[in-house]
Amino acid sequence: MDIKALKPVAETKTTQMPLSQYGLPITEDTSIVFRGGANADYNLGREAAMGLKSLTGYAGTDFTITSGRRGEDHPLHNPHSLHATGNAIDFGVKSTDGKAALNFFFNDDEYTELSDLGRQYLIDNNAELIDERSTIGSEHFHLEFNSPEQSRLLGANDVQDLYGDGYTTGDGFPAFGVMGTYKENDYNTGTDYLKELQELAGVEDHVDIGPTSDFFKEYGISAGKVKRTTQAKGLLANAKPIKPDPEAEDVYTPRKLDPYTYYSTERSPIKIEGSMKTRVGQYGKPETIRDEWQEWSFNLPFVTTKSESDIQEEYRKQGVTMWPGTSKSEAAADLQRNWGLYGKWPRGGAGLVETIGYTMSSTAASIFLGLPNAMYTGDFTSVYANPVNQSINEYDGWFKQEYPHHATAADQVITDNAFDSWSAFRKSLTTANFWSRDFLQGVGFLAGAAFTGGIAAE
Repeated sequence: MDIKALKPVAETKTTQMPLSQYGLPITEDTSIVFRGGANADYNLGREAAMGLKSLTGYAGTDFTITSGRRGEDHPLHNPHSLHATGNAIDFGVKSTDGKAALNFFFNDDEYTELSDLGRQYLIDNNAELIDERSTIGSEHFHLEFNSPEQSRLLGANDVQDLYGDGYTTGDGFPAFGVMGTYKENDYNTGTDYLKELQELAGVEDHVDIGPTSDFFKEYGISAGKVKRTTQAKGLLANAKPIKPDPEAEDVYTPRKLDPYTYYSTERSPIKIEGSMKTRVGQYGKPETIRDEWQEWSFNLPFVTTKSESDIQEEYRKQGVTMWPGTSKSEAAADLQRNWGLYGKWPRGGAGLVETIGYTMSSTAASIFLGLPNAMYTGDFTSVYANPVNQSINEYDGWFKQEYPHHATAADQVITDNAFDSWSAFRKSLTTANFWSRDFLQGVGFLAGAAFTGGIAAE
């Protein structure tokens, strides 16, 4: 799989859950708990790391991981197990362990009836879930992720077999999901998956998910646990209140953090820097006339950049569940409405007015400031490269950052390639952002240019 290939096979779904359908009341902060002892190695393979990230977006983080990679130096190393390469995760099932992951996968409290979303997750991630609660002294659920390097690779036309209802392994463990195979599908070949895989793992074979890792900071802590509305069909669930278990203490005790405290609220000033060629000297004395480069540096008045916290607040306004594994940019693009206070068309209308003002002011600055200076000094770059034009450009960028039109990765590819061919351009016409953003900005540019040209002609 080429992680650099960003052309989408199909648009992929995000981990954003539909709030209105399920209702997700947040009650308290939770984080992944690690209970693997001194020999634990919480480095996961690429497929498992991506699967865990996606799982936290669906289920939150109220669960316990008891095992990850078991390399050659691990006392339980088995070269035939996907634990050997880190592509398997074990989830604890003690009464003190959070059950959010299991309540995502199953409809019932006995964890025997696989949910539709759980089944689709296993298919998307080429994963299999094994119920090993009957292992005395080591009760757990085992989730493993098949990879193209380690599992039987299927072709596009091959049928991927799934474990049937009631299936048990040779050891008597109930099994769910795909049967030991890997197949490329719309999810794992989609643009957003490939980009996130590249950002998460890069070219590395393993990703550290432990409590001191960047992964844990980003995806291991969520803003709260979710309560079931009914016992039978609750999508997501909360564990019973967790009480300290002295016997479970080990070197991997997770940090208890507010999931949003590491988002800075600091807004930085927008700094303008540059230089422009000018002529200085005493009027009437040509011998004193000389060219100089005047440098400028100042903060743009009245506006600042968005803080990290402001960016998260924008996602919340669009209705994105703020669980850590949620692909927030993709979810915001899926959820942004055409109308409403934060919708595409109201922002597009404001953008139309802003573009008219931007075009008029930048054109006027070029004519009345940049052009005279260019004719005087012979440096025609100053027609546009002057402090006024640069300030206007920065105001334009600030406006687009403050009031964004969100786009999925797949839509962005369509927009970027709109002029590659006539068919690509026609396809770009099907996106809401083309009409509410690009088209209105084009109208604004033409209107501003026409108005400014009319004034100049008079």
